Amino acid sequence: RPSRSARFGGVGVSPGGVAWGRMGVVSEPRGLVVLLAGLAAVAPSHGLVRSVGPAPVSSPPGLGRDLLGGDLTTTRGRRSRPLRARGREQEGGGSEQGGKLATPSPLLQTALEGLSEGSKYNVVIKGMLSQQAPSADLLRGDVFPLVEEMGGKGKKLDASTRATLVDVAATTEQVGVLQQVMRLSKRHAGVVRYGSAMPELSLPPSDGRRRAQMLEQLPPIPEDNRQAESLAALGFSAAVGVSLGWPSIAPLFDQNPDLGGFFLAGLGLFAGADLLLPIVAKGDSSSEFQGFGVMSLVTAGLTRLFTRDVTRECRCEAASFLAGYLAGLPSFSLRPNVKEALKLIDGEETREEFSTPAGVHRILVWLVASVASESAEHRQLIISDPRQPQALLKLLRSREAPSEQPVGNTEEDDEFRIRSALGQAELLLRKSGTLQDALRERMESGAATVGNCVSLVEQKN
Repeated sequence: RPSRSARFGGVGVSPGGVAWGRMGVVSEPRGLVVLLAGLAAVAPSHGLVRSVGPAPVSSPPGLGRDLLGGDLTTTRGRRSRPLRARGREQEGGGSEQGGKLATPSPLLQTALEGLSEGSKYNVVIKGMLSQQAPSADLLRGDVFPLVEEMGGKGKKLDASTRATLVDVAATTEQVGVLQQVMRLSKRHAGVVRYGSAMPELSLPPSDGRRRAQMLEQLPPIPEDNRQAESLAALGFSAAVGVSLGWPSIAPLFDQNPDLGGFFLAGLGLFAGADLLLPIVAKGDSSSEFQGFGVMSLVTAGLTRLFTRDVTRECRCEAASFLAGYLAGLPSFSLRPNVKEALKLIDGEETREEFSTPAGVHRILVWLVASVASESAEHRQLIISDPRQPQALLKLLRSREAPSEQPVGNTEEDDEFRIRSALGQAELLLRKSGTLQDALRERMESGAATVGNCVSLVEQKN
């Protein structure tokens, strides 16, 4: 997998990207007949498709089953131009049929007449998304205007079409496209929980006295020493390995083969003493020596290197997804990091919203949501990374970003800002505990998509 956080398959993005490794991107192809039927009923009046050439249209290969029982498919393939452009090319002689519009059979025409106008729109939109490569040009040039027109007539996208639209938008890896999709979904698809927590994510006070009072009540930032832990574990493992293999190695260097046994015994005595001394010291209040602390690092490092807990991973990823969704962030990264945060801050279509102090604060809540979730269940952080918020603030300050200019956003205030975000993330997850568990179970099953998770959040409203 591209990252340990990967849950949604078929996208394969770098860690922290739109990486949904096990799950898929739903496109639910309905076949050429259904697409032609819908287009014949709706699209000709809008100039979307003027002709159909003889080339067959094949559905992409399936990946499994989605949450609702439909086929999971990936819409990968060559990037295609908008339908209008291709229609004009065929109309100009690119088709052997001379640009004639395919006519549905009488039986199919009768079935179409029984569909409501809203159903016809949903069939056409889903067909466009299913039969084309998931390009931003397709969405902006054809799908978004059709959704707006549909909404203007008082019609709504159904849950299945909305899920397909979100899935296709996620494959573009463009936060601007995702932002527009979620805005359309709020207006024309019944989405109400996206961004619903924004009023609760207030900025921390800038007054020093109020900050000092709040600081005592805010949760501490969990300690993270993963580099030292990993190095200690690797070093100890290498020492044990050399000791065990010394009888075979020694003759190559003309050394005594028995030295390996003595060295291994010495390692055992040191490890035992380092583990037992802190226990003994607890019973002696006058003793200040608490051991060397080496074996605690080795133990933590071995746990970090060899622990594989899918439930733990999914719980952290569900927390990140839920926090980002409720905070109104157009990003579905399950392992949010500085790189993904900068996409929101620097994006042409999202810069105005997220380059402000309030926007950066929402991003901080998103970055620490997995930390809040994992620290509530475990003493050691393995999946989440509490260093990301600090790294983001330092980077923004080095760039003299507008969000770091106001009073109270100096380097000395970073800890308070991160702890404030951590407190709000904990409160947000506590209020949505059952929803986070539902998302975790869905992700753990390995049979979910971005759009399906959005539907799950909205169904729990």
